Amino acid sequence: MAIAFVLVLSAVARGAAAERVDVTAMDGTQLIGELAGATGPGVVVAHAGGDAGARWQDLAARVAAQGFRVLRCDPRGHGASSGTPDARAASQDLEGAYRYLLGRKIRPVFLVASEAVAAAALDVAARVPVAGVVVIGAAPQRATVKVPMRVLPSDTPEAIDALVRWLRAPQPGT
Repeated sequence: MAIAFVLVLSAVARGAAAERVDVTAMDGTQLIGELAGATGPGVVVAHAGGDAGARWQDLAARVAAQGFRVLRCDPRGHGASSGTPDARAASQDLEGAYRYLLGRKIRPVFLVASEAVAAAALDVAARVPVAGVVVIGAAPQRATVKVPMRVLPSDTPEAIDALVRWLRAPQPGT
């Protein structure tokens, strides 16, 4: 019993415990997410929905364990989030998540997006002062942004390690 308690405390101290949060997209759609990590810069991780949620939950937990506050929301119409699936509204969902972290006084904020929602992340980065954008997969053709940006080919453990190193010291165009 005491060992289990110590293990739980250890996981919480590393930022592994996630808090369920309600996020409001820019058009008022309610998104359900998880905020993991106890301290550090903010990271919004965004996927297109479907079966990717579990994979991105693991990525969020791994990044949070390295000293970041990580927000992962199910996009509209997926998981417990309200609305109907609409890929065209992904930038509204992402900006709502970004603003949620600012409201919690979590700064700076990075966006990490799958290639399916990379264009939305770049649209948000053009409107609000994000600290940087990471695209996992292929970046969209119009990948010119004025903030540091990184493209990673996959979400393997090695790529997640590279992601964490980049979040600690973002470099433009890498």
